[in-house]
Amino acid sequence: MLFNKITKAEDGSRHVRTFTDDRKRVFLQLDDVKIVETRPEFVFELADRTQVDAIHEENIKNAIENSEEWFGRSLSESTLKRAYLKDDVIGAEILENAKVFSDAKEVVEYDSIVVDDKPCSIILEYSGLWFAKKTFGPSWNIVQVKLAPEPTPDPEPETETFDETYPEDYMFKDE
Repeated sequence: MLFNKITKAEDGSRHVRTFTDDRKRVFLQLDDVKIVETRPEFVFELADRTQVDAIHEENIKNAIENSEEWFGRSLSESTLKRAYLKDDVIGAEILENAKVFSDAKEVVEYDSIVVDDKPCSIILEYSGLWFAKKTFGPSWNIVQVKLAPEPTPDPEPETETFDETYPEDYMFKDE
């Protein structure tokens, strides 16, 4: 993973951009995502945290290597681990050009996302690190969301029908 130089925004916040070794944006496909909120940011829980935890580990490792540039002085690993914020429930910025797909791969409106227990899949961008006074953490962006298929309703149980008509024909059994 490659980290750009740290930049300072007009509001005083600091940020460092992150790229793959091929100098491309860092995208993660996460499945079995439970949506918690959709506004003002996209908040979700993960069933499998493996990819996100790998990013967290990489961030701590790089913070140790770059602590003088990022924090203005050399800091210990334990100090950096305490300062690093990682949440069980992740919040991500909704990109203006984020796309939402139905299970049929059709583009649908962002507002069609329903907060429920149905898992979905997302493409999440890890865009870099933000820095505050005594804390720092990852910046996430929602790139794409694939909604879960609508559950197929159980078929209506077949009701037994009875023939309640009276016969019009001769019914007797003659010997």
